[in-house]
Amino acid sequence: MFKNLNRGISTPIAIGIIAILVIVVGGGILAYRYYYITEKEQPKPLKPIVETSRREKVDFSKLNKDSLLHKLFPNLSFQNGVADLASAGDTEYSDYPGYKLYLKNSIEDYFTNNQEKNLLLVVQLDGVAHAGGLYHSYLGLFDENGNLLTPSSVFPKPNVVNPYGDNYYDFFQDKVHFGADTGEFGFYDCKGVKYILFVFHGCPNGSCCNGGAKLFRINNGNFENIQTIDDQSLVGLETKSSSMILPIANAALGSSYGLKMIISGDKILVKKVPLTSDKGCPETDYKELKWNKNSCRFE
Repeated sequence: MFKNLNRGISTPIAIGIIAILVIVVGGGILAYRYYYITEKEQPKPLKPIVETSRREKVDFSKLNKDSLLHKLFPNLSFQNGVADLASAGDTEYSDYPGYKLYLKNSIEDYFTNNQEKNLLLVVQLDGVAHAGGLYHSYLGLFDENGNLLTPSSVFPKPNVVNPYGDNYYDFFQDKVHFGADTGEFGFYDCKGVKYILFVFHGCPNGSCCNGGAKLFRINNGNFENIQTIDDQSLVGLETKSSSMILPIANAALGSSYGLKMIISGDKILVKKVPLTSDKGCPETDYKELKWNKNSCRFE
């Protein structure tokens, strides 16, 4: 009797246990197929890399360019990007009709660090006589709120300590002035910061144009000259591993040729030209310097 009773009780229990095992095992298999096979077969979309600290979108259009130019040139007022030279008062530039100071270009980029975008204004002065240099530009850097981050210009006020006299304005003592007989800017990225190249030439009457280049980075509110490219620096590169006699001799005697420099993409093409010539200024290929994004120099 007891044997039959135990058999009767154990049969449904066994069936229940088997059913539970089937559900558990079957559910596990289905879960495995869904989570490990199905999901694995469907590649997950890549998450975009976002540099949260670097501000890409800065609206400089809200800034009034004439107000910015007045900050760069406190002695002058501007209208539509052109200076009213008469507003400077009685100076040698205030009533000369040939002079024009105007906004030439504006560039938005990372000039001080790789996180904060700035606005660089390039202002050009036309009408200066050859004796004073034919090319004159001024640079001013602003933040998104319109604050001037670099020095202001003293133009056109005379420099009272100038050896040429109290009423003489010396372009080259202005900290934001870039000038020569010809000039050209290039802008180059290195480690997230924009560097400024200025290529310039002096062209004396009766002689060939002779030039050089200077590379600047804006550091602590100043245009810091970090590389100069001229005949001496190029000769130094050429003879650094072989002899010190040639660069010393060139420094003592002076170069026998002039240099013409041409900006070509990420390169500076350097050509030799005669210092004086009655038959034009023939060019001879000399060197090709390329922008190095690791050293932040032309090499």
